[in-house]
Amino acid sequence: LQPAVYKAGTDSAYAVTMQSLVTDEHYLETYQIPVKVGSFFTNGVDSTKIVLNEKAASELGWKNADEAIGKQVRVSGSNTVLTVLGVTSNFHFGSMQEKIQPNIFIHIRLANSYRYLSLKIKPGNIGKTIGAIEKKWATLFPGTSFEYSFMDETLKKLYKTEIQLKKAAYTATILSLIIVLLGVLAQVSLSIQKRIKEIGIRKVLGASVRSIIVLFIKETLIVITIAGLIACPIAWYIMNGWLNDYAYRIELTARPFIISIAGLAFLTALLIVLQTIKATTSNPVKSLRTE
Repeated sequence: LQPAVYKAGTDSAYAVTMQSLVTDEHYLETYQIPVKVGSFFTNGVDSTKIVLNEKAASELGWKNADEAIGKQVRVSGSNTVLTVLGVTSNFHFGSMQEKIQPNIFIHIRLANSYRYLSLKIKPGNIGKTIGAIEKKWATLFPGTSFEYSFMDETLKKLYKTEIQLKKAAYTATILSLIIVLLGVLAQVSLSIQKRIKEIGIRKVLGASVRSIIVLFIKETLIVITIAGLIACPIAWYIMNGWLNDYAYRIELTARPFIISIAGLAFLTALLIVLQTIKATTSNPVKSLRTE
């Protein structure tokens, strides 16, 4: 239900459409939703008391949650005056692509509507617990079907696309890294093989293994830097476009791009070191020998 709620004493034209949550006094405890100010329903609470979330209080025109406590509101189409008992912190139970909606909590005695029941069960023998609940359900509501779902499964369905994308991204990253490293290994091996005589001459002239390694690393890092300058803006544009589909999102910073480039540079440098050491430790006479 999405009732239109407005302040008592004002015109209904200023009503705010809210998401209605018909609950008992245990709802916040079950879902661990904190109360910002005021209090939630108790066993002896008047059924004309209602609770709002921070978004609802703000939409109704109160500058802060404290101002809403004790104030009266009306629901369009009803003459009942409702008093604000408390204000909860904002919470999200939909997709992150949607903004947090203004919520109004109505006690079950006022709405008298039983659509869903939320039960928090202890871990362990879940099958036995579900069986006991189903038996109790049959006693209280004979002839009605018993259907249930777990919250974690519901959330997985809600973010099914994101979870699939995450798995695909991990797989693609691993495969890409393997392909890149194989390509780097081949490129480094080919470069060293072509310059094997140059390495031999440098060694004969007194060049150290370290200086030869640094020479190859510098040349390769220039290529990695150029590739990074081309790839990073493209990756940022694609990722930023994807994140813009969400109402709540992180801001992309340079950190992940720097880490990626630095990690690739480190692995490349490691391959260069291993290949260069192998070439420089061989007898320079053999590398300088003509066929």
